[in-house]
Amino acid sequence: MNQEQLTYTNEQQNDSRQSDRNSLRQIVADSLNCLDSGQKQIIHLRYWEMLTQKEIARYLGITPIEVRAIIKLAHAKLRPYLANYVRERWHFSPRGVCPICTHPRRAIIERLLDEKTRSESWGEFGQKLSKTIGEKINPPRLLIVHLNHIQKH
Repeated sequence: MNQEQLTYTNEQQNDSRQSDRNSLRQIVADSLNCLDSGQKQIIHLRYWEMLTQKEIARYLGITPIEVRAIIKLAHAKLRPYLANYVRERWHFSPRGVCPICTHPRRAIIERLLDEKTRSESWGEFGQKLSKTIGEKINPPRLLIVHLNHIQKH
């Protein structure tokens, strides 16, 4: 391989890495939209300004425990958005990600969950869900876990 081919290959690699970085930046920027303004501010201070939790607490006039709780909640909200990128980029599924939150038909599933009555069994709900989205989701386990997960947020 001559020097010209080697340089071209390195330029291609640099372009690919830059494209990956731009893609990740866009995904992170889009995912931050799911946070409320207070969470965005704390995430910005923590990861862009590189402040410690104690420094953030002092700056905002809250306790470090509150800062830690807000960061934990923000991470939980961001996890489903970033999990798809991790899955596609590095070909593995991150732990701790709700499968319903990352499901391509999440909005339909959540609408049906909102419409579910107490008298409707999980078996009946599962049949209705299968007809609507064209696939079977293991009711009630995954759906109950999802309901508990979104109620915390």
